[in-house]
Parts: sequence; C-alpha cells; structure tokens
Amino acid sequence: MKKDDIVIWYRVYLMNGDSVDVMKRPLIARSYRDWADEFQEELDELNFADYEIVDYDYIDESSAYGIFLKEDVWEAWNNFFDLSKEYGISPEALSDLIKWGWGIEQLEDVLENAYEGHHDNMRDFAQYLVDEQLYNPDFYEWSFDYEWFGKELSWDIDNMLSDWDYSHEEAEEITSMRDEDLAEWYIEMLGGFEQLGKETIAQYQDVKKIERNLDAEGYYEIDGHIFRPY
Repeated sequence: MKKDDIVIWYRVYLMNGDSVDVMKRPLIARSYRDWADEFQEELDELNFADYEIVDYDYIDESSAYGIFLKEDVWEAWNNFFDLSKEYGISPEALSDLIKWGWGIEQLEDVLENAYEGHHDNMRDFAQYLVDEQLYNPDFYEWSFDYEWFGKELSWDIDNMLSDWDYSHEEAEEITSMRDEDLAEWYIEMLGGFEQLGKETIAQYQDVKKIERNLDAEGYYEIDGHIFRPY
C-alpha cells in the first residue's frame, strides 16, 4: 500500500440537480492545506450544492469523512506510512490495527505504548517472555509446570534418595507420590521455589498456560505483531 492507494470517491450534487462522481487521492498533496484548498476549488468550479462519499479504499469510514474537514485526520494518515517504516509493520497490518478498533489519530500512541514487537504468534511471544525473564518471580511460580518437572524428577529420585540417606519406608512414600506432589515436595525440601535456579525455572514453564493468560488479559496478534491492551 502506498499514499496514492488511499482513494475516496465523492458524489457531488450540482446546483442544476445533476450529480458527478469525483475520485480523489488526498495524500498525494504536499500538505493538508494544499489538499483542502484544491478540493474546495474543484467543488466551487462544479457549482456544487452538496456532496457525499460513496466509496473509499484502504481507509476507514470515519477517516474518509474527516480527511477533508479535519487537519489532524489528514496528518495522521500522512504519518501512517512513516509509522509503518519506523516500526517495521506493513501498511496492510497497520490497517488491520485500525480495524481492530483504534482511530487513525490514536495509532502513534498505540504503537508507542502497546506494541510488543514481532513474534510469529502468541505462543512464540509467551516463550519470549520466559526466555527473557520479563515476569516477576511470583508469576513464574504460578506458571511453573509442576507435573512436567515432577515427572522428570521421578526418573532419578531413587538415586537421589539413596544419596540423601532416606530410609526404605520414607523412600517408598516419596516415590509413590504423584508427579506434581513430588515436585512440590522437592521444592519445599530445597528451601523454596527460587532455590531451583533461574535456568530450571525457565526450562519448566508452562508456555501454553502463559499464552492463555495473555489472551485473557487482552493481548492480541496482527500479522505476527503483538499488542498489549491499552
């Protein structure tokens, strides 16, 4: 999409009762003032009585009606393509962001305050949060996969218990635990969750659970770009 792809069709009603359809590309003008003056002159030359918008391309309805009357709307759409380059988001994806519910005038603020970067999907973003350790310890404890950790722990628990000099009866009770209970026992025995160490905590995160939490919090993805609620 380019600036000259932004097209609006106006139906101009003439004083003699006839009408004529006029196609305009408002963003090819050097400034809002140039665009507004040029279109007003064309309307005056046609001896118009009124006009309405009958169609538009790559622009939302509110913008189509506002781009002639409001300088901030024209400026926001003119800036639209600069934002696309700055953030590395295609104009088509930015258009989808507007369709998500943001007005064109809000777009710069949304990108500045709610854009989380390019990720293939929400699961990939969740994994990124784990890898970069961007959550606080309490969250990582909540999203820790105790069942997965306990299952892998169970493969070597007999050797551990032998090294730690547990009795046969104690060892039997421990090894008969469910995987999740075994994980919780082991963490308590270590002295707390953080004693697992950052690598282990990151390795056993339930990324699907984090993904569901992001969805519930209102995060959304557009063409591989993640946005947080704002």
